[in-house]
Amino acid sequence: WTQGPNLPGKDMAGFGTSAVGIEGKLLATTFDGNVYQLSEDGASWNSIGKLQEPRFMHRVLPGVGGSLVVVGGASHKKGHLDSIESFPLVVERP
Repeated sequence: WTQGPNLPGKDMAGFGTSAVGIEGKLLATTFDGNVYQLSEDGASWNSIGKLQEPRFMHRVLPGVGGSLVVVGGASHKKGHLDSIESFPLVVERP
């Protein structure tokens, strides 16, 4: 293990995040709903989109058909979430 770059964002953006490795790439979602992929050299995070419903304390999993599945969590506006969101995924290639 080595320390990587801080996740982008302000205040609590890194609180309650979730991450998963897919096809050798590290992906992370943040409190504010942003979805990031760690750069090839591991030095920075690249934004690849935003969830429809920002959430924290959730889980992310690889989905079928090139998607990221986002499960449960909580929202400041709605409280606990029992929803599942599918985020279309295009993993950056070198």
